[in-house]
Amino acid sequence: MTFFNFDLAHSRGLRLIAMNAPKQEASQRIYRARINRVIDYISENLGEELSLKQLAAVANFSEFHFHRLFRALINESLNEFVTRLRLEKSLRLLRRQPPPSLTRIAVECGFNSLSSFSRTFKKHCGASPGKIDLENFLKNSKIGQTYPIESRYYLQDFPADESNADFPVRVVEFPALRVAYIRCFGLYMDGQKGIDAYQRLMAWADAEALMTPETLVIGMAPDDPEITPLNKCRYDLCLTVAAHIKPVGEINVMTIPATAYAMHHCVGDIHQFDRAWNYFFKVWLPASGYQPAPQPAMEIYIKRPEEIGWETFDIECCVPVQPL
Repeated sequence: MTFFNFDLAHSRGLRLIAMNAPKQEASQRIYRARINRVIDYISENLGEELSLKQLAAVANFSEFHFHRLFRALINESLNEFVTRLRLEKSLRLLRRQPPPSLTRIAVECGFNSLSSFSRTFKKHCGASPGKIDLENFLKNSKIGQTYPIESRYYLQDFPADESNADFPVRVVEFPALRVAYIRCFGLYMDGQKGIDAYQRLMAWADAEALMTPETLVIGMAPDDPEITPLNKCRYDLCLTVAAHIKPVGEINVMTIPATAYAMHHCVGDIHQFDRAWNYFFKVWLPASGYQPAPQPAMEIYIKRPEEIGWETFDIECCVPVQPL
């Protein structure tokens, strides 16, 4: 049984926003300029600390979603990208005659210690910076071929929107949502934790007779598993509740701020689920005239796991958005 019908969304105060976004090319031009501004900033400040917050501010994107957006568009994580450019700079410095000291190279390339530089260099280049045969490495090593003597990485082209028919997206304006939730830690390492927490939340809701056709069951991940250690990543299992519901035991209450969400109805296995999120950040957002808003994405369960199991998804993938 579907327990929330978006055809009846007006009963929750939801409003579909007409897609009067800027033209695709204009939107992509803004995304391209912002990402390339960050790339320039990284290239010019490799010796400095480059935090996610700082780089998101340079790009003028929400810190919540910048890392995922960068990875989708550049095809490597922000940390991998920064490390790559730092190693390329170290290779250029090592080719100088005479080369600077390894300690100076480590400092100029933004490593916090000589030992950190040496470990990272050996991991990626196969030998320590003091022992590497540099010319042979650059000429013959497959690893070395990924570190050209002078390179620039810029966002040039966006993927063709070939999947539009498979991934229809609509933008819906949500009012503030009051939710009761259980917070899980380490769900990415142990999925049973999420199942157990969900069952406890549903048992409480059933006992309190809270489930109605208008109730939303929501999952939210405030942390990025590529940044936050997996055992510390939070995942909030939520359901919408009335104003009189109070916290009890492990069940807390919070309000999700009113915002617009870009939404795609995803049905399928984990691969389809991952494709949907990747499509949002790699294809749809850059062409949409929108950018991610500064709050977590959420997943609205259209069918409960009791109906379809835990290996299949029937959910709305929801990315909070605001105009560029």
